[in-house]
Amino acid sequence: MIAGIYHPKFIAHWPPSAPIPRREGREAVERGVRSVRIGFPDWTEHVEDIFAADDRVADRFRSTGTHEGNFAGIPASGNKIDFMELGLYRIIDGLIIEQWCLFDEIGRLRQMGVNSEQAARAVLGN
Repeated sequence: MIAGIYHPKFIAHWPPSAPIPRREGREAVERGVRSVRIGFPDWTEHVEDIFAADDRVADRFRSTGTHEGNFAGIPASGNKIDFMELGLYRIIDGLIIEQWCLFDEIGRLRQMGVNSEQAARAVLGN
């Protein structure tokens, strides 16, 4: 399924606080999906808005899941999380070759049970 969506030379640009801020290739997408599924077995993404122009697509989507496994070094909390994300994608030959994603990292960490001070340190890299 990933091969039908992502270009072989895919590059993802995520916030610097993300566990892996830059990902390259389809294998990186597969690793990312596995990591999310371990941490949040019931993970879902629901597109709220989507726009396209030329070779770009932008979307706003809601991500939800239950933190039932280790994710980014944070042990399972059992907490349900729900947050919005924004994505921008560059398309070549009908496949995503590049992605930029933004989301409320501190809010996501707090929902996972990380206190505000720890969340701020994680986001700021301190």
